[in-house]
Amino acid sequence: MHRFDPPGQSQGNSALRPAAVPHQNHHVDSHDDRVAGKGREARQGAHRLAERSRGRKKWLLVPVAAMAAALTAGGIAAAATGFGGVQFKVASPVTVQALGVNVSNAAVGQTVTAGAKVVAERQTTLSEVALAVKAPDGTRVDFPHATNWTLGTTQKVFMGSRAFNKVGTYTYWFAYKKNGHWTNLNPRQTFTVGSPSTTPPSAPGTPSASPSTSPSTTPSATPTTSPSTTPSTGPTTTPTQPAGTAKPDASNTGVVAGTALTVVTGDQTFSTSGQVITGKDFRGYVKVTGSNITFKNCIFRGGTPSGNNALLNTEAGTNTVVEDSEFVPLQPAATIDGVWTANTKLYRVNIHGTVDGMKAGNNTLVQDSYIHDLSWFASDPNQGGGATHNDGVQAFDGVSGVTLRHNNIDLSTTKDGNAALQDSASNVTVDNNWLDGGGCTLNFADHGHSLPALVVTNNRFGRHSSFQCPILLSNLLSLAQNSGNVWVDTGLPIPPPQQHD
Repeated sequence: MHRFDPPGQSQGNSALRPAAVPHQNHHVDSHDDRVAGKGREARQGAHRLAERSRGRKKWLLVPVAAMAAALTAGGIAAAATGFGGVQFKVASPVTVQALGVNVSNAAVGQTVTAGAKVVAERQTTLSEVALAVKAPDGTRVDFPHATNWTLGTTQKVFMGSRAFNKVGTYTYWFAYKKNGHWTNLNPRQTFTVGSPSTTPPSAPGTPSASPSTSPSTTPSATPTTSPSTTPSTGPTTTPTQPAGTAKPDASNTGVVAGTALTVVTGDQTFSTSGQVITGKDFRGYVKVTGSNITFKNCIFRGGTPSGNNALLNTEAGTNTVVEDSEFVPLQPAATIDGVWTANTKLYRVNIHGTVDGMKAGNNTLVQDSYIHDLSWFASDPNQGGGATHNDGVQAFDGVSGVTLRHNNIDLSTTKDGNAALQDSASNVTVDNNWLDGGGCTLNFADHGHSLPALVVTNNRFGRHSSFQCPILLSNLLSLAQNSGNVWVDTGLPIPPPQQHD
């Protein structure tokens, strides 16, 4: 990510991550994601890498009437000739049509998702956008920012997710940066964070419309469809499992051979805490909003693409566990990722065929898993019609606590892949993995501030990155630990990280 001054202040802010977009300009990726996009600058200059303008999520755009006057830099009003020769003044070249959160009274530590529906007076690219947040003590705790966000006369939704730990009332609004200047837009709204004992709602929604629950087309030659989509319930435990020893691949990840699967058609939301869902073949998009929900031996395929989506979305859940499962889209599309996570552990999962393998939120563990063969598209609406920029895992600014342990994340088979890991999060551990491909295989980008506790240890790197670059750090960053990282073919140490913006 680039140097940024949060709206209304000059000091760096750690809470940036587009839920509607994602990334920064020091990456190969301008796609995360995220949340900030993925308009690639990777081929320009020596290892100039840009992070995706495709943030955490981008959503289905709803057409609205075009506005009349010309957009001027920095939000300054301009005169425009209107009907009958009347000179109209542009009150604001960017307008917020709606603003909302998924939960108005959150528990301490609960993930809150906010969204803004925005239009512009004409097509423009905003260098940075944010759902800015002022905490009860007056400090800034923004939702994740996005960079290089393209906006026009068609309504666009910008979203972000993060948890808040201080009790009190928070004020939030939409802000954007153009030509070096931040502009804060009305309306401003509030939400509250209660005591740690506050009970979160059982099934929070999102600021956008609920997804359709109409059945998806079921492929031929599938297992028998169960008449009921109600999963069994039971206790679940969530201790961290010991890592395996064999290199993860298709033979030791995904659904265990011989497992009988029951097709579940249509979008599903799991809100009842403590459920254990086993042996399901989901032909629709799956969302988790409850606590302590476990999926075992399931296939997540999604359905008909409609806006940005993930085959499984656990961002509104708590303590979700996914074991021995596969993620592969029925209908691959430029807007479909494998998993969007928060407070989630994934073990022995096989993710392929999506644009990003996953967008990792707070407290995400991925272990003994295989992410590979992602889908490249020549035209991506999140890239202004340009090509997709694929990441194995993407983690946005404002996120904390992502661990990748003993995985095989291979971008070498993905056309023009961005990175095995595109990271702007703090407290990130990358340990004992097989990693390959991308412009630079691991790409760490700042948002104008340092990222503490970046640990890269005991990994084996392939030689298929475009720039022969195992690790790239933007200028404000350093690795807290960097040891035991070798080339997989020789066992010799990889070179020191490249460092530049």
